[in-house]
Amino acid sequence: LEKRGFDVLALSETFGRADQPTILEPHQGFSTWKTERSGTDKGGGGLAILYKDTLPAHQWNPSVPAHLQYVMNERQWLLLDNQKERCAILHVYIACQTTRNENFLQWNEDLFWMITQEAIKLRSQGFVVLALGDFNSRVGAIP
Repeated sequence: LEKRGFDVLALSETFGRADQPTILEPHQGFSTWKTERSGTDKGGGGLAILYKDTLPAHQWNPSVPAHLQYVMNERQWLLLDNQKERCAILHVYIACQTTRNENFLQWNEDLFWMITQEAIKLRSQGFVVLALGDFNSRVGAIP
């Protein structure tokens, strides 16, 4: 992290599970925030943000309506606020398209609705929103 000069590093698809021992080691000078699935949640996933301890940053965990609890671990908000500039970093995992079933459609619609509401709230408080993560997107035609 120091060699590359990162202040913030986001890792998507860590495959960490909240009900399993962690495989992500702490890194000196950085705070680590992990958001992981557990129990009967679907496999895969896992998000982690490492950010310098010296940044004016804090983790934001807005409340989630009961019917959206199943997607609450698919995003993280890291707020940077030095009283002059405000930046909200959204780290998100978007479910990939699959032919096995179409559950990903509702999953993504609910997640998009939730993060849109959260982003609107942050924008109204003067934050610039930066989105990053695993969008499971494709560019171009599939042969």
